[in-house]
Amino acid sequence: MAYLREHCPHVKVVVLTAYGNDNYVRGVAGSVEGYVLKDEAPETVVQAIRAVMQGGIWFSKPIVEKLSRLASGKVLLDEKSALTKRELEVLRRLAQGYRNQRIAEELCISEPTVRFHLRNIYGKTGLHSRTEVVAWAIQQRLVNEG
Repeated sequence: MAYLREHCPHVKVVVLTAYGNDNYVRGVAGSVEGYVLKDEAPETVVQAIRAVMQGGIWFSKPIVEKLSRLASGKVLLDEKSALTKRELEVLRRLAQGYRNQRIAEELCISEPTVRFHLRNIYGKTGLHSRTEVVAWAIQQRLVNEG
């Protein structure tokens, strides 16, 4: 995955796998746009690929639940580290599958500002990927699922 991200950043990756153990999910999920379990219906696999090709993300429900569970044990925000209104706006659009450029356009801010807010979100939550943050936000009911 690291090679693809470095040499072909425009390539969108959807993983189709039978693996759902914690270490594998955590290791892979943060670097892909889609994570589909092989036991999904063929129509669901097609739907996942289409969603990713349109700029969104797609994770099988058991994977979202697993990521949420993994994230929920790590994150405790106190009053000082609570997310700001703007960070929540960025987080909500992130959960909709928007890329940094689209988030910037929607919020009328620059892409570097979006990256700044994402770094703050990662720092405050102790999480390390877009996927983990979205799963945590769903579990915390900060964003709507699906």
